[in-house]
Amino acid sequence: METVTWRRVQYASAKPNPDRIEPAWLVFSNKERLADQLIEALRARGGQVMVAEKDREFRDIDDSRVALDPVNEEDVDLVCGELVKGLAEKQRLQVVYFCDPPRERSAAAVAQQYRGEVNDKVNAPIVLIRSLMKHGKPGDVAVTMITTDGQEVLGDETVDPMMAMPIGPALAGMREYPDLQCRLIDVASTERDTGDLARRLAADLDSPAPNIVTSYRAKARWARGVNPIPPGLMQNPDGALRKNGVYLITGGLGDLGLAIARHLAEKYEANFVLVSRTAVPPREEWEGVLATGSDENRIVRMIRGIWQIENAGGKVLLGSADASDLEAMRDVVREADEKFGAIHGVIHAAGISGSTPIGLKTPAEVDVVMQPKILGLAVLEQIFADRELDFLALFSSVAALWGREGQVDYAAANAYLDSYAVRMWNKAKWPVVSIDWDTWREVGMAINTLRVAPGQAKPKALKFGLGTGEGIRAFTQALVARHPQVIARKPAQAPPVAVGQRPAKAAAGAAAPATGQAAAPARKGYPRPSLATAYRAPATELETAVSGLWMELLRISPVGLDDNFFELGGHSLLALQLLPRIREKYQIMLEPREFFANPTVAKLAVLVEDKLLTEIEEMAKQERAAQPAVTAAE
Repeated sequence: METVTWRRVQYASAKPNPDRIEPAWLVFSNKERLADQLIEALRARGGQVMVAEKDREFRDIDDSRVALDPVNEEDVDLVCGELVKGLAEKQRLQVVYFCDPPRERSAAAVAQQYRGEVNDKVNAPIVLIRSLMKHGKPGDVAVTMITTDGQEVLGDETVDPMMAMPIGPALAGMREYPDLQCRLIDVASTERDTGDLARRLAADLDSPAPNIVTSYRAKARWARGVNPIPPGLMQNPDGALRKNGVYLITGGLGDLGLAIARHLAEKYEANFVLVSRTAVPPREEWEGVLATGSDENRIVRMIRGIWQIENAGGKVLLGSADASDLEAMRDVVREADEKFGAIHGVIHAAGISGSTPIGLKTPAEVDVVMQPKILGLAVLEQIFADRELDFLALFSSVAALWGREGQVDYAAANAYLDSYAVRMWNKAKWPVVSIDWDTWREVGMAINTLRVAPGQAKPKALKFGLGTGEGIRAFTQALVARHPQVIARKPAQAPPVAVGQRPAKAAAGAAAPATGQAAAPARKGYPRPSLATAYRAPATELETAVSGLWMELLRISPVGLDDNFFELGGHSLLALQLLPRIREKYQIMLEPREFFANPTVAKLAVLVEDKLLTEIEEMAKQERAAQPAVTAAE
C-alpha cells in the first residue's frame, strides 16, 4: 500500500540558452494576473507568443492576440493550424493552457457549476490536444496545463477538487500520442509575488519536466511521487468496520461492490443498501434467469452476487437509482433507515471506465463517465451532511495517477475523487479515504470488458492485478491507513517512476535473452474468423503492407482487403496502437476519426495513398513558390 507524496526539485536555469531554437508559444489566457505576467516573461526571453483569450466567440484582437471559445473545435483549429504550419525546422510549439480560477463551492453548487468546470478543465483540453494532433506531429508539440489550488503540498492549502481534473487529458494525451509532451503545473492562489512566479515558470516551461505533475509552493518547486505506507499505520485493532453494520454502496451491484459486500457479510454479518441504475428482475424470476443465463450476463452476476451475500449472513436492500439524482438517493436512504436504521458507512463505487480515445471523445461521453463520480459524490455529501458515519470510502483508480488509453474522462473523474479526499481530510464530519485501485484480476471492469481473439475463450482471471483476496485486504487496510489517498496495487507491478511520470522506454537490447536463456516464445496467432465478407487478397504493395500491420496487431492471418477491423475483434484502444505504426511507416498524419470512417484494408490503403499524394503535391508547390526567389537572388 502506498500514498502520494511530494519532493522538492530544482528550478531550470533563469537564463535562456542562446544555442537553442526558441519555441513558438501559444498561451490560452484566463485573463488573470499570472497569465498576463507569464506572457510578458516569455516575450522578455525572446519568445514569439500568440495569446488566445477564452471567450464565447472567435474574434481577432491584434496580430498576436485572439479571442475564442476553447470548446469550439473550429475556433481552436484556426489558431493551432496556423501556428503548427508556421513552425520552423526543429522548432517546437509550446502550448500553455490556464484553467479558470478556483471557487469555493458547497456540495449543492457542484451540480450547478459542473458544466462550466468540466468544459474548462476536461473538454477544452481534449479539443486542444485533438486539434494539435490533427495539424502537427506529437514530437513537435508540448502542452502545459496550469491550475490553481489543485494540489495539497504543504498541508495548509485549500484544495479545489475541480482543479485536479486536467490531469486526465495530460495523462491520456501522452498515452495515446506517445511522443506528445504534457504536464500539469499547480500554483497557489496565496502566491503574493506573481511576477517572480511568472519568470520562474517561463524558465521552467521549456525545460524537461521532473514529473508530469509539479507544484510551486513557498518559493520552491515540487514533484509528485509515491511512498509506501508504514505497515504499522494499517494495523488498527479496532478497525473501521462493525458487527451488524449497515453500509450503503453506490455501484453496489458491480463486481467490486458485490465482492466487498460478500466479505463484510461473511466476517461482520453486515447489512447492505446496494444502489444501482440497472434494475434487478423480481425475485421470483431469479431462478429462471440463472438457469438460462451465463456468467457473461451482468444480470446473472448481480443475482448470484446478491444470493452469495445473503447466504453469508448479510441482508440486502436494493436501491434502483442514479447516484447523481439527489431526490432518488434520498428516497433510497429513507427506505434504508426504515429497514435497517442508521447507515454506518458509505462506499462510493459508482461509475464506468469509458474507452473512447481523445480523437473521438465527445462531451456526452465525458458526462457518462464523470457525472456518476462527481455529481454522485456531491449527492452523498448533501444527504449525509448532518449524519454520523464511520467512513466515506471513494473508489478511485490508478488511472488518475498513470493514465490509460481511452480513459481521459475516467482519469479526470478519479483525480477529482482523490483531490476531494485530500481536501476533506480532518475537515469533514466523517473520515474520507480515496482508494486508487489497480486492476482486479478476477472481477471488475477489466475482466468484464476484456476482448479476445475470435474463437478464443475468455480467461477466468487476468495474469496481472489484484486477486480478490488481495483487494479485500487492501480495502480493510485503506480504511485505517490514516491517509486520505491510498494506492492499492501489487508491489511487483509498481513502475520505477514517480506518479504521472512517463514510463521510460527499455534500453536497446534490453529485451534480448541472456546467454544460454531460451528466447521468449512467439505470440500465438489465430486463423481468420468466419465473416459475412468473402476473403479478397491484397493486390498492391500498399495494401499488402497495411494488411500486414493489421495481422501483426490483431494476431489474425490472413486479413483480406474487405475485412472490417472491428469484425476481426479490433476496438478503439487497438486502433490507437495501430495509428502510430501507420504514421511512423508512411510519415503522414492519420486521425482516429479518419480510421474509424475507413475500417477496411482497402479503404485505409486508399486513404493513406491520398495523403501521400497530397504531401507530394504540397512539397512540389512549395518548391515552385520558392524558385523565383532563388532566381532573383542569383
